[in-house]
Amino acid sequence: MVEVVICRLPACSGPGGSMFVQRVVMPGSRRESWSVLGEDGDPVGPVERYLAYLTDIERSPNTIKAYAHDLKDWFVFLAGRGLDWREVRLEDVGGVQARRRPMRADNSHHLTAATLRRSAATRKRALAALRRMDTAGTPISFDAVAGEARVSRSWLYNQPDLRAEIERLRQHERPTACRAVPDRQRATDTSLLRRLELATERVRQLEAENKQLRRALAEALGERRTGGMR
Repeated sequence: MVEVVICRLPACSGPGGSMFVQRVVMPGSRRESWSVLGEDGDPVGPVERYLAYLTDIERSPNTIKAYAHDLKDWFVFLAGRGLDWREVRLEDVGGVQARRRPMRADNSHHLTAATLRRSAATRKRALAALRRMDTAGTPISFDAVAGEARVSRSWLYNQPDLRAEIERLRQHERPTACRAVPDRQRATDTSLLRRLELATERVRQLEAENKQLRRALAEALGERRTGGMR
């Protein structure tokens, strides 16, 4: 499997535009390298030549990746100051060092997927808590549901479907705890669960499509680099 990682760091945007660190897979050898892409999506010429050189002398992918991040920060800084990389002075080097931030791990796609999974799990937990409370005849309120589901009230208020269901149940409090769950509420619960299942399936589809696109981009950049060195 080929993995492509695109890093978009906050420091990359500003007066100098945006640059990205991109994984590259060399055709034939399948060797891994890294490139720095400009705002137009094309490799940054001098950076590309140096990273290709590091690949040719068989520096490790982690070493090339570290150089790619450093050079990206350097060229963004120069672009923001309107400086040519061939005419920099010693004080310019000190300026970029003063402005640098610690490099963040390029795991944004993993974080996004984890956030979506947590959100789906939280919704499922809140819905289950609401069903338990209604079945037991427990008085329904935002405070009570939040405590039962271990979520915040503000989160419940920001979920339109759950908020509407809580408000509906508050208006139809039950006199006893042994009364059966009405068909209408069972249908509502089923509908919510179905929407949750559809949302989870859509997340899986998007993750698969994103992985395919990243793989294709990595291989295309590898072929482009190989063609440029001929």
